[in-house]
Amino acid sequence: MALLAGGPAGSALADHVDHEREDEWHITHTVNATVVDNYATVRVGVEIVNEGPDPEFPFRVDLPEDAYVTGLTVTRDGKTYEADIQAAEEARERYEQAREEHRSAGLVEEADEGVYAYNINVEGTETVQATLTYERYVTADGGVYELGLRAPATQRGIDEGATIEAHVQHRAGLETLQAAPEAEITRSGDSGHVVRHVDPRGQDEASDLRVRYELAQTPPGGAIEAAVEDGTGYFAHRFRASETMDRVPVDVALVLDTSGSMTGDKIAQLEQATRRLVDDLEPRDRLALTFFADDTDRPWEGFASVDANTTDRAFDALERMRATGSTNIEQAIADGFAPLGDLETSVERLPVVVFLTDGRPTTGVTGEHQLRTAALEANDAGAHVFSLAFGADADWGLVHGLAQDGEGLARHVQGSDHAEVELGSFLTALTTPVLTDVQLDHTHAEETWRVGAPVLFAGGELLYVGTFDPNRTTLEAQVTARDDQGRRSWNVSEAVEETNASYLPDLVAYQRIQALEAQIQAEGGNATLEERALELALEHGFVTDQTSLVVDLPASSNEEPEPQTPDHEPTDAADATRGAQPADRSATDGADEPTEADEQPAQTPGVGAALAVALLAIGAAVARSRP
Repeated sequence: MALLAGGPAGSALADHVDHEREDEWHITHTVNATVVDNYATVRVGVEIVNEGPDPEFPFRVDLPEDAYVTGLTVTRDGKTYEADIQAAEEARERYEQAREEHRSAGLVEEADEGVYAYNINVEGTETVQATLTYERYVTADGGVYELGLRAPATQRGIDEGATIEAHVQHRAGLETLQAAPEAEITRSGDSGHVVRHVDPRGQDEASDLRVRYELAQTPPGGAIEAAVEDGTGYFAHRFRASETMDRVPVDVALVLDTSGSMTGDKIAQLEQATRRLVDDLEPRDRLALTFFADDTDRPWEGFASVDANTTDRAFDALERMRATGSTNIEQAIADGFAPLGDLETSVERLPVVVFLTDGRPTTGVTGEHQLRTAALEANDAGAHVFSLAFGADADWGLVHGLAQDGEGLARHVQGSDHAEVELGSFLTALTTPVLTDVQLDHTHAEETWRVGAPVLFAGGELLYVGTFDPNRTTLEAQVTARDDQGRRSWNVSEAVEETNASYLPDLVAYQRIQALEAQIQAEGGNATLEERALELALEHGFVTDQTSLVVDLPASSNEEPEPQTPDHEPTDAADATRGAQPADRSATDGADEPTEADEQPAQTPGVGAALAVALLAIGAAVARSRP
């Protein structure tokens, strides 16, 4: 949950806004992204010019699931107030103390769904700016890197338009730089600039910009970057596979959930995405297919070589899929992983299992440890397990655990109109393996963390991050992998020099926190891991479920009114702003029904009320994807 609220104004309900005064509020949005070697820092800002009495209104910000909030600033009267990172409990105590004293304060906590709604109260004839900052790593998909940006909708007042821009720089050099919708693009050396100017919009019209770029091929063995900060050396080793490399034949075992909860759009989206995968397989490949609900159903036993007959049988089985019954994951894993036992050992092939579910075991339930043993055994036999949690109710702990034990990747695909595209992108990538058993041995490293599976698909990237002794002058690594011709190796050496890679400490911390949180979720909590994740989040300023941002704002120079006592005293900080959600509650999937307390009137702040900024995560809590 994310919450930023303040003083008595923090309890005002958005529904109580005087819409007759909306023409006195002027709102401008800015989105500014800086991408350095695929690490993105994005600042989403709003400027509110109030030419009349106090307004209070929300606007929404959508964050990618793999993003971490790293900052919030509020500028008022020419002064900028910046939130501090603290442990979650300490931050909440500080916030509650300020609230009790009727002072404007804010608290920013993690929102799993990644949708935020600001509620900003601005004094009469005043201008206020608020900026939310988040960071994320942009990964490759088929050799293309894509960064999605969004300027939120206004929802109140007069929208004066928006500016969305991105500065992209990479030491390898940009091969291409594109944007959609159409935008201004300029290139200079190894960097590029994209900007889209948006005209004034309606109150419900968010504006998007998708920035896509391709990079020059890295040297054989990849490239190492290094930086030293505060006596610690940080490095990132990127190893990318060319899109033109010869692919390795693949044996794909699909294990697909067709239980009753998959009814409607889900089953149709799964069918279309799976058809794309089957259609992309080649004659050298083999396919096994298992559907599961109360029991399992297999159109044929074991692996079948891909030919016209196999493709037709697969398409026919997909067309006959029906969502019905319970979720027998135990039987699904037993039968779906069984074909791996009949594989002939071969270094020139890649066996993979693709496991997809949108729920939790409801039939044949056994311990998660026993279920995950199948993934360990599959990996021991040379296979990799790629798993998908489809929708909000999927068992992410199990899905992630299977991929972790099977040395594959886990992905959380939300149930939405775009789910078919996400599923299709993930599944079809699995038909293009070019390097297997990828190993990077860093002789200089003190600690290393791998991001991604030890398998590279065409245009894919494997990232190793870590720390090293800052007294070293050279970093070395040996890279080994198998392609369709057998074992290959490369040696990489990089001198430690003065660089502008100041983002590397944050990149290392970002990847480490993601890995720790995913492991904590999969294992159901671990005090040692939680302590380490907390230390990293505090040190580098990331908002996680263990940390929060807290900000105190002094009273405005205008005269303060006497504190008012609302008719309904909220029991906690969340109650203070629950009514300030957007009027269209249908957009908040899984939101609770309004309670009697929600319907209580709030005290509307008068002229001269202290500034309050509320940031509230809305919608059902959905676990983050941690590939």
